Amino acid sequence: MASLMPITHDLFAIFKVQQAWGKTFALPWETLFHPTVNQSYYTIVNQIIILISLILSIIIIVRLRSLSYGIFPLIMIMPLLFTGTIQSSTRYCSVLFPIFILLGIWGKNDYFNKTLLALFFAVQVVYMMLWTRFYFIP
Repeated sequence: MASLMPITHDLFAIFKVQQAWGKTFALPWETLFHPTVNQSYYTIVNQIIILISLILSIIIIVRLRSLSYGIFPLIMIMPLLFTGTIQSSTRYCSVLFPIFILLGIWGKNDYFNKTLLALFFAVQVVYMMLWTRFYFIP
């Protein structure tokens, strides 16, 4: 914000420019359950991924010893929820490494590990097929 101040003469320019992408301030539950974009399959996928990320973040707070591992994903998800739209939120949730730590701990169970691998593989195959057909990938 401070680096843009001399150029734009507006401290809050970084927030105002977001309106070009249809992002406005909204309450988190409004963003999650009533996003401003048209309902389509990728909106539903984004809603599910955000909900799973929130649930896993809460589980991390309860189950892991480090409170910061659970708070980090919550802090990373919160800006998404205040924008009024959840477009492209999958890419923000995919890098929340504490969730991978939790999945790694649960992955010690062979049944869970194979189920998760099969699920992720199936999703990747579907996304690859959509991408090769020039469909939008969330």
